[in-house]
Amino acid sequence: MPLEIARVQIRNLGISDAEFAARIMAFRQALDDHRYTVDVPAPTEHPLIEQACRAGSYVVVDNDQLSTPIDGSLYACVEAVADSIISAMMPTKRQTQMLARAYILQRNERRNGSLTAEEQAEELRLDAAWNWAQSVRDAEIAIKADVEAGAIATIESVQTDSRWPDLPQH
Repeated sequence: MPLEIARVQIRNLGISDAEFAARIMAFRQALDDHRYTVDVPAPTEHPLIEQACRAGSYVVVDNDQLSTPIDGSLYACVEAVADSIISAMMPTKRQTQMLARAYILQRNERRNGSLTAEEQAEELRLDAAWNWAQSVRDAEIAIKADVEAGAIATIESVQTDSRWPDLPQH
C-alpha cells in the first residue's frame, strides 16, 4: 500500500505536487549515486521527501481522504529526522565498519587480556560515536511522545526541536 501524504503537508513546504515529485526523484538519484562513495556523508532532504522516497510509492491525498491522521505521518517524520541526523554523521557503511572494529577490539582484549593504548583510544572514540547516536534515539523517543500527546503538530516543529543533538565535532 502506498504511503499517503496529505496535500497540505506538501503545501507547507511551499512547493507544488510536481516539485515534490521532482525532489523525490532527485533525492533517489543522490542516494543511488552515494552508494559509490567512501567517507562521504549520505545525502539528506526534507524528512517528508525522505519518507516518501524510502516508502517506494506514495499518493497525495486531500486531508479528508487520509486513512490515518496527519500526526501519524508526523510520527514517521520524527523517525526520518533521527535517521537523517545519524546518517549524516555515520552512513551505513561506516556504522558497519565501526561494529566490525568494535568486535576486533573485544577479540583482542579477550586474547591479550588488555588493549594497547592506541586500541583503548580507538575504543573511546567508538563509544563516543555510539553514545551520540543513542542520544539521537533518546531525542526521537521524547519527541515521538510529544507528537502522540499533541504537543507537537507540525513538521517544522519536529525538525527544529531543540532536543536533537548537534553533530559531534571531529
